Amino acid sequence: MLNCFSKDNQPATPIFVVSKDQYQGWLQKQTASTQTWLASSQFKGEASTFSVIPDAEGKISSVVSVSADVNALWSVGHLPSSLPEGHYRIEADEARSLSYAIAWGLGAYQFTRYKKPSRLPAKLCCPDAISSEVERVVSSIHLVRDLINTPTDDMGPTEFAKAAEVVAKEYGASFTQIVGAELLKQNYAS
Repeated sequence: MLNCFSKDNQPATPIFVVSKDQYQGWLQKQTASTQTWLASSQFKGEASTFSVIPDAEGKISSVVSVSADVNALWSVGHLPSSLPEGHYRIEADEARSLSYAIAWGLGAYQFTRYKKPSRLPAKLCCPDAISSEVERVVSSIHLVRDLINTPTDDMGPTEFAKAAEVVAKEYGASFTQIVGAELLKQNYAS
């Protein structure tokens, strides 16, 4: 499992993704202490903003994330690196949960081949019903990003072919490499 996800069976802070147009209606349904907190912290409910909401002891009880469009994949992509480290869950239906989890994983990407990250991303508790698909999509895109971000001194044709061979073996695909004079024989002219 990628370091931006955790199993769905542990305690997690809820995240409410609300559209800018629905923010005032959402706010009116919240407790007086939540309304007071958001007002005193001058949270305006603008698109692409979020606020952590504390409980009576000062611990994070929930998060509200405001989006221009709650159906947009990237509505939550900024949260893994913006929220404090911890475990979170997004309160959404299954279709949005899938999109949000993919965006969360993509937003959590860090190129770590040469340098350790300064911090780990916040973890999203991914529902079991979608976790394998999310892991597959996000892992594949992380691999491509790693290959792209690796400088050519360390990712030449030989290294790229090796990476492709590893993926082929992992998924039971065939792998063929055409090199040298064989390129000309198969009509791959330069």
